[in-house]
Amino acid sequence: MNLRKRTLLSGFWICIFLFDCIQENESNPSLQLALVQSQLQMIPRRGIPELKACLVNTRIASGTITTCYEVEKESCNLDFFNNITTPTVLQNRRDDLTFISINFPNCAAGTAPLFVKYSNLQTPASMLWKDSFGFDGANVESQFQFTNQKTCKDLGLETSPFVAEEFSRLLNSQELSRLNSIEAELVLIPTTSAACKNDLNFSVNLIDLTQNIKNGTFLRGITCAYQTGSAYPICPWSR
Repeated sequence: MNLRKRTLLSGFWICIFLFDCIQENESNPSLQLALVQSQLQMIPRRGIPELKACLVNTRIASGTITTCYEVEKESCNLDFFNNITTPTVLQNRRDDLTFISINFPNCAAGTAPLFVKYSNLQTPASMLWKDSFGFDGANVESQFQFTNQKTCKDLGLETSPFVAEEFSRLLNSQELSRLNSIEAELVLIPTTSAACKNDLNFSVNLIDLTQNIKNGTFLRGITCAYQTGSAYPICPWSR
């Protein structure tokens, strides 16, 4: 009988101890967080594809075209492409160009064509689209449609006839942003001489980047059309 009482008493104290432990565990935030984290690790997560391409649709004289740029989702908007945003910005570019043309005679062959480019611009404007399509501005939202995609390669645009044999890759958003300067615009002019680049102390990185653009190794964007009769091949998804 005494043995039975001792056994029951021991069981009673064990139950009390376990009950106290459970209560402590339930009120312990660190333990609860650890349990939640361990449970989450057991749940498989579906990967979300990274959007690195931006399709920009617009109309030209021959119809609708789209250009694919390798830029992130956050840069797929009109503000990113309109780099000459106000009349003040445009006037500052013209003033800087005037200063260069007066003080650096070796740059005359490059500044003259750039003056012509600036002459008809209306803000907001994009020098990228001025070079690509001759758009003088003013560029407004209603003229364009922006769509995010995975990559331009996945859309079938990094092959012939959309790119030439010398093509290596598209510029990323950081590289496109580096072109937003009068220095980059000047060095992209084919007639800008090596002496001018040396006089203005252009960085080697900028010269290399722009040289790869001029020889077609790097492209700013890849353009295709939605109909025949334009200067661009038909988009793969429109055939």
